[in-house]
Amino acid sequence: RDIGIFAYYTPKNIRHRFKDLVDSGLKGSGDFGVVALGVYNGQTANKPEKNEGPHVVARVTYPFTLGSQILELGAGGYTGKFVIKKDEGVGGETEFRDARVHASAVLYPKPFGLQAEYNIGTGPGLDKATNEVQQKFLHGGYAMAMVRIGPVLPYVRGVLYEGGRKFETNAPSY
Repeated sequence: RDIGIFAYYTPKNIRHRFKDLVDSGLKGSGDFGVVALGVYNGQTANKPEKNEGPHVVARVTYPFTLGSQILELGAGGYTGKFVIKKDEGVGGETEFRDARVHASAVLYPKPFGLQAEYNIGTGPGLDKATNEVQQKFLHGGYAMAMVRIGPVLPYVRGVLYEGGRKFETNAPSY
């Protein structure tokens, strides 16, 4: 359960930038490396591994300074095999390739901020016409605008996701 090994690299000057974000109450992504690479059991948190096949994950990110603002741009992805739970009578396989790539951008709120992430990939999804779980294309993301008013951070967020929910029984498509 929840087992993995990860390697992170962050230059010293960028470690200070990540720390300053946290110290100023902006949290940020934390110092999970400018470059990160890992291998983990890919069956989700608090679930026993079901196929002995690890997931591989990689990420690059960099926080740029733009005057008094910080803009963090990132990209990454992962790949592995995922075992879903199916109801009796639902066709298709139970093990699927689970692979995604993503891009992200965060303009930290000083006082106004923007955040966006988008991912594309492939994974399990229920085809209602055939009542079968199949390998399907998926994509989605979100965009968020926020403003920092003292200790309060109100925001507005829009979300789009089209694909299967691998964590749910039968990986229903949304």
